[in-house]
Amino acid sequence: MKAVQKPGDSFTAFVIDQLRGLGPVEARKMFGGEGLYWNGQIFGLIDEGRLYFRVAPSTLPKYQALKSQPFEPWPGHVMKGYYEVPAEILEDLDEAAAWAREAWALPRTKRRKSVAKTPGARRPRGRRAPPRGSR
Repeated sequence: MKAVQKPGDSFTAFVIDQLRGLGPVEARKMFGGEGLYWNGQIFGLIDEGRLYFRVAPSTLPKYQALKSQPFEPWPGHVMKGYYEVPAEILEDLDEAAAWAREAWALPRTKRRKSVAKTPGARRPRGRRAPPRGSR
């Protein structure tokens, strides 16, 4: 399958080419870097010429065994949910695709729902509250 490439530079093009075993991978601009998407879900990040994949407690040990570091978008702000993909993994077509597939398949955390107002807190349309002090 043909890889999809949008934003980026030569490193992004290289990464997408290395992940061609997955099928179409898309790079989308985000916060000064790029998010990598496959089948509509993010699984990796590219920032400052480095590739990071999503990790979970089950996958983290293999990243740590290869001395990978967590994503740190700015000093002191570490995002432990993404770790750098070691160069030896990225350079191997089969391994790169396998690690990417594993990162993509990790369970997604549920988004927090916004706190709904208590029932009755909203006034029905067409009715106005009485002016203050009129009671």
